[in-house]
Amino acid sequence: MSTQRQLLAQQRSRGAALITSLVLLTVLTLLSISVMSTSRLQMTMASNVQTSNNAFQLAESAVDSYMARVASDVSCFGTSTAAACDVADENVDPMKGTRSISNRFVEEIPGCQGDSGQGNSVDGTTAFHFVAEATGASDYRGGTATHTQGWLYCRLN
Repeated sequence: MSTQRQLLAQQRSRGAALITSLVLLTVLTLLSISVMSTSRLQMTMASNVQTSNNAFQLAESAVDSYMARVASDVSCFGTSTAAACDVADENVDPMKGTRSISNRFVEEIPGCQGDSGQGNSVDGTTAFHFVAEATGASDYRGGTATHTQGWLYCRLN
């Protein structure tokens, strides 16, 4: 009799081990699916942040290049030529995107304070107030950023 009991106990334990292992396998499968889903969401969020930062840098570089262009080309500013050096959809390969900038004249202020070391006088200068709007567009995921920046350029009459 004891041999029969041992045989029944072994058969019952084999079934319990199978059920226990299937339950554990199901739990581990659900856990791994959850981790993969969370990981995919995190990757998408990181990609969006990278795209946003790239668009921001494109817009900032548009402002910087525009200011450099204006400093070297006097025809870029004035009451009638405020938009002479505007840039539309300039491709920037290293940053994988485009940048644009448009400039508009706001006002002319006579007698701006010049640098006394340059021999400027208050009466001999004029300030030109402009507002530039720069846009950066990333090629990846269509990210865009727009920056508006005002600036004042003081020059001799």
